This record gives sequence, structure tokens and C-alpha cells, in this order.
Amino acid sequence: MEKKLNDLAFGISTNKADVLDNAFEDFERSAEITEEEQERILSAVMRKAGYDMNNNITNEGSSNRRMKVVFRRVAAVLAAAVLATGTLSLLVSADVANTYDIVYLVSPAIAQTLKPVNATCEREGIEMNVISASIVDNEVYAYVSVTDKQGGRIDSTVDLYDSYRIKTPFGFDSMSGCSFDRYDEETNTAYFFIRISSMDGESIKKYKNKKITFSLNTLLTGKQNYEGELTEIDTNNITDKESKAMGEELVYGYSGESADFSHEQMANFPCLIPESEPLCKPVDAAAVTAVGFVDGKLHVQTRYNNVDKFDNHGFVSLIDSDGNKIESKDAVLFCDANDESTRYTEQEFDIPKEKISQYKLYGEFTTCTTRIDGDWQVTFKVE
Repeated sequence: MEKKLNDLAFGISTNKADVLDNAFEDFERSAEITEEEQERILSAVMRKAGYDMNNNITNEGSSNRRMKVVFRRVAAVLAAAVLATGTLSLLVSADVANTYDIVYLVSPAIAQTLKPVNATCEREGIEMNVISASIVDNEVYAYVSVTDKQGGRIDSTVDLYDSYRIKTPFGFDSMSGCSFDRYDEETNTAYFFIRISSMDGESIKKYKNKKITFSLNTLLTGKQNYEGELTEIDTNNITDKESKAMGEELVYGYSGESADFSHEQMANFPCLIPESEPLCKPVDAAAVTAVGFVDGKLHVQTRYNNVDKFDNHGFVSLIDSDGNKIESKDAVLFCDANDESTRYTEQEFDIPKEKISQYKLYGEFTTCTTRIDGDWQVTFKVE
């Protein structure tokens, strides 16, 4: 990138750079980009190219004078692109230092105008299509389909794995989300609703006919859900077990009643030592690896494989004789020391040893078999 910018920059004389630099400033003013925003855009592009920009632009092995000229010429190149097209679209299409994302950070409204309308995108044999998009009662509603053109890879369990992004032209805080609607087995198509609303009462209606971009990176399918009693574990035979703290390097999360749990406390939370063989394996990617009492409280430890890739997860609860479910009081999440994609959950129940025989262990697990990665992106106008 640095070489490309240098080659472009030195193809323009200093005098022409001055003219184009001024023209660039005029254009930016007409586009309602402030001087500060212009400087931020150019600075970001320059940093990506390997330069630093401040009051005196410097670079190791180069004189300040040379770098000042280089910057002005680079600015002139940017201006030339703007003048040639009337917009910044040339920079975006050339993906100069990921210019679109840079401009978006400065001005979402301007960035979205640069995106060409393209309501259909196909990658990896998966086609994403915008069916409709409109503003209703000051909220944006869009309907998007995802079709497997090859067939056999997506189903009614399809999940976007939180890999989607929604970019709007709004200059205010907004709230957005995407939720699964239905799956059509005959056409191998899944349908999703997108909803966007203002967080502070700002008007969305004034953005009618403006463009919104929806992007997606991952699809998870073939989900399997298990729910039921863990009959392999006899609660009458649960005894005291050894435990150890996992330490700060392995502990990465916590859930439960102790909301003020510090990271140090999590790192020192007593965890059972996994058995050499799982006590119970209700599904391939999930297993109960240890059960026992620690300091008078019941601990249940579960292991999940390929968590990063397939989002395998779950939890264990207790069921009493009346069918009532008792959730764990606290739980610590930690990684396997030799494999970060293998995760453990250590759940703690406030149940004394003399009463544990009155309960049964009950598990709920979710696993996945198929992952499709791609780069799907659609840009559409809201009516």
C-alpha cells in the first residue's frame, strides 16, 4: 500500500497538488464534511499506508520536507478521485486502506451513500437476498432470505452465530437486530427479520430512500438439542472430591448470583479435577466430566468440544421429586490448558450432601454439525 501511494503521489507535481488539494477542500465543504473529519479520513488512510500524520509528518529515513510533499500529493490523489467521480466511490471501489470503514467512522451518512445498491449476494453457493425493506412507525423493517443453491447444508436450525452487522446512515444511536423467521425446505431457504429503531427518539422517517448495509460472515446449521435426565449419574453415590483453582490464564467467564465476583475470585474458584473418562455423554460434543461436593456444596463439571467453531454449549440443573427445576447458584467457565476450543463449565449448587439423593441431574445441551463461512453483504434502500 505504501508503494502504491508513493507511486501515485509522485505522478503529480507540487503545483498541481496545491490546486487539487484546494479543490478537495472545496468539495469536502460542499459535501458537509468538516475540516476535522477530512483530516481524520486522510490521517487514517495515511496511517494504513505506513505514515504518521500530525503537525509535522515524519517517517524514519525521510526528511520532513519530503513527507510533507508526499502527504500533499497523496491528498491530491484523493482529491483527483473525488473530482473525477463527484463522490468518494472510486476510493471505496479500490478499497484504499479499507476506505469505506474509515469514512463510516467519521460520517455514517456519507459512507452509506458510497455503497452501491446490491440487494443480492452469492458466496460459497449461498445466496442472500433482500426481499423487502420499509419504514413503519419510525422503525426500519427488512426481510432477508438465505438460500443454499447447492442444497443439503442449511436447515430449520440455521443460526447466524452473531456474525451479522447492520450499518445505517443515521448520525444518532440506534438499536438493531436480526431474528430467524422460518425455513422453506422445498427451496432450501431460511428467512430473517431485520429491525432497526432509534434509541433516543430521533426521526428515522427522514432517512426514507436512504441505504442500509447488512453483512454476514457465518452460518451454523445442523443444530441438535438434548434435554433430559442424566440417568447415568446416581445422586446417591456423590461424594466429596478434590478441587483446584484454574487460575487467571484459563478462567474466562462467570455467571450466577454473585454479580460482584472479581476476576481474582473467579480465578480462585474451586473446580473439580476431570475424571479420566466422562461420567455421562448425552451428545457427542458435550459430556459431564466430574460431579462431587466441595466445601459442602455440589459441583457439576461439563465439557464442550469445538466451542469456537460450533458454539456448543449447555448447562445442568437439578430436578426434585415434584419436577421442580433448581438452577446452579454460581458457575465458572474455563478453557482446557492444551486446547482453547475445549471449554468447561463448573456449576455450584447450594444443596447439602444429606439432601442430594432427593434430586436428579437434568441436562440441556445444544451442539452443531455444520459451519459455513463467507462474506455476504447486501446494500438496499428503505422505502
